[in-house]
Amino acid sequence: MKKSLLLFAALVLLRGLVSAQCTELFISEYSAGKYNNRALEIYNPTNATVSLANYRIARNDNGTTAWYTTTFPAGATIAPYKTYVVVSDKRDTTQYNVALEYPVFDGYEKWDTCRNTDGTPMIDATTGRVQFCVQVNTANSNLPIRTTKYNDFLDLKCRANGFADPVYNNNRTFYFNGNDAVALFKGEPDLVNLSNLIDMVGVYNDPGMVTGKSWKDWLGRDLTLDRTILRKREVKKGTGIVAYARQDTFRYADWLIFTNSNASPSFQNLGSHTCDCDPNPPVSARRLCNGTIVAAAADIAPAEFKIYPNPSVSGNVAIEADEKIENIRVIDLMGRTVDNRKMAIQSETVQLTLNVQSGIYFIQVTTTDKRIGVRKLIIE
Repeated sequence: MKKSLLLFAALVLLRGLVSAQCTELFISEYSAGKYNNRALEIYNPTNATVSLANYRIARNDNGTTAWYTTTFPAGATIAPYKTYVVVSDKRDTTQYNVALEYPVFDGYEKWDTCRNTDGTPMIDATTGRVQFCVQVNTANSNLPIRTTKYNDFLDLKCRANGFADPVYNNNRTFYFNGNDAVALFKGEPDLVNLSNLIDMVGVYNDPGMVTGKSWKDWLGRDLTLDRTILRKREVKKGTGIVAYARQDTFRYADWLIFTNSNASPSFQNLGSHTCDCDPNPPVSARRLCNGTIVAAAADIAPAEFKIYPNPSVSGNVAIEADEKIENIRVIDLMGRTVDNRKMAIQSETVQLTLNVQSGIYFIQVTTTDKRIGVRKLIIE
């Protein structure tokens, strides 16, 4: 009888947890880039249009208990299974030569080959490809160079549904950087007990962020500084309170991580979100400024993994990935496949013995969620 009651209680609890999914707005994308390129995307996982009049965005300042809050623009709503993107309202075109006031990117920033200080092209150490980036004027505070050629992937301004007041003394909420937690509240924010906090990026009152610059994932990568992070499609609800005092940590496994820098701006997923709450989800989260949704390999964050020891003397290495490994391919500097292994037993960690000559190789890992990553391996 006791076992039956426990089972019943567990089922009731599970039912409550399941029913809580797909019922409330959550943050589907966070973008903190160079200059004033900051954006938040809010997703509606329900089948009804939701008014944003009763919601607030808040910033928890640098690991302290201080909060700054802001409302959404008047009349803002989110249609079923759609998003609402808020961008800092830095659109004053007279400020292109002012370092701290440079406007949000509009697609007319010059995109060309990245170069080293000696003028030679930068080469990606992993892929061997020439790198491209936003060109800057080194004589003018490294501000972007303007051009007449338009690139959609550089345009953040066009992806905004609404803009946040850019005046610091009026609205400090959209001055978040890597060590500020950002939250979504329903109703007037309870900034003491956080009782109506429904979703959060970061950890409230985290003392590590008083001097730290960013939360990090298990690989030591920055999560919130010069990054765009995108909620995985299987996430169906917000986090609720995430607080250091409760020993909570950043749930980075729920996010896809993209670099957001001059060499790799990440704006194209803003404005559309793929979520399993949607009975007819879009084929891709990538949206052009004209509203077209397009599928592209760039929508998928690369598989992340570590190789150790590296360099290796014996050819015996361990590969540890963020998801289960499906296949490992070894490529030499000539582009030839020298080893290719499909994992009979799929695991996040694989012990690999390579019978190859000394030299430089590229390890290509494919995870079970079909992401691909490449790392360089030196065999001595």
